[in-house]
Formats: sequence, C-alpha cells, structure tokens
Amino acid sequence: MSLNKTEICYLYYSKKRSLREIGRLLGVSGSRIHQLMQEWNCPRRGAGKGKKRFTDLIGYLAHRRENGKTGFCGTTFYRLVKPQIKKCAVCGRTERLHINFLKKPIYELQDFRILCSYCLYGPLHGGLTGIEVGLLCDKYVAGERVVDLAKDYGISRGRIYKILRKEKVTIKSLKRSQKRKVKHESGFDYTNREAL
Repeated sequence: MSLNKTEICYLYYSKKRSLREIGRLLGVSGSRIHQLMQEWNCPRRGAGKGKKRFTDLIGYLAHRRENGKTGFCGTTFYRLVKPQIKKCAVCGRTERLHINFLKKPIYELQDFRILCSYCLYGPLHGGLTGIEVGLLCDKYVAGERVVDLAKDYGISRGRIYKILRKEKVTIKSLKRSQKRKVKHESGFDYTNREAL
C-alpha cells in the first residue's frame, strides 16, 4: 500500500489517530509514519491533544475492542470504573473493594467484577468468603461458642476474634461464674476461658 501525505494527515489531524494506530491501519510501524511526517514537514500535535477523552465506560471498552488493544487497562479505565465501585458483587459489602479481572483483554462489562477483600483474597489464602464471614458473625451473635466456630470453619480462635473485631461485632466477655480454674500438672492454676 502506498503511503500518501493526504491520507496520513487526514487520519492524524481530522480523525485524531495516533502514529501507531495510523501505522497499524497502513501496515507499517508508527516510527515509519513519524519519519514520513518529518520529511513532509507536518507539525506534530502537542502531547495528549489527539487523545479521546472518554466519559463512559461502555464507550471506552468498545474503543478498545475496535482498535484491538490487548494491553492492560490504564488510568482511563480506573477513572471510569471508580464511580461504579459501590459494593461487592458476591456479599454486598461496601468497604475494602477491589477490581477482579475475569478475562484479559477487557472488552466487556462482564470481563471484570467488584469484590471485597474477603471474597477476593479469602479463598486464595484458605480463608473465608464474605458470605461465610457473615454467617460466622451471625452464629456468634446467636450464642455459638468461639471454640465450636473454630472447629466448624477449620480456623484458629484467634482468627475468629480477629474477624469479629474487623466486622465490629461486640465480643462477649466471660462472667466470673463462667470462668473455671483448672489445675495443671505442674501444680499452677490457670483460668480456662473456653472450658464451659
């Protein structure tokens, strides 16, 4: 394909295409287009002046698909997604939210979802999902003991207390009557808080 000045200038100035995009359309590199423009004494646009400023996410994703962009989404994607980050898609939490990429490259709204830390990282680290954390808190509030919860979920009591504190659940303090002193083999007494 012959590279003519009018076509390249039309794509560059009127259509606001980048040198790389013009090169891709004409089957050459962006560097070659740059060389030709220098030979023809065509002035360059200022940095970023040819870029489209997207205002909606669907339009941006369609632009990526049309231009065959396969790279990672940049600041434009995050700027457009930020207003949509309201709650976790699995458990409905509203804090500690992250973008979970289901497929790359991202061309559709179904290629990513918003998840909270529990739902995103919990299964990866052998932890609990957001729904399981909610059930655990409900069981604790209903009166189930921490020891039993630790056995049911296969995690330590310390981890359960950490989850309860993080979820702002009021931790019940044991009354004196519930504490039992247990005689240890060494002869020392200690309070066994869980032996109820």
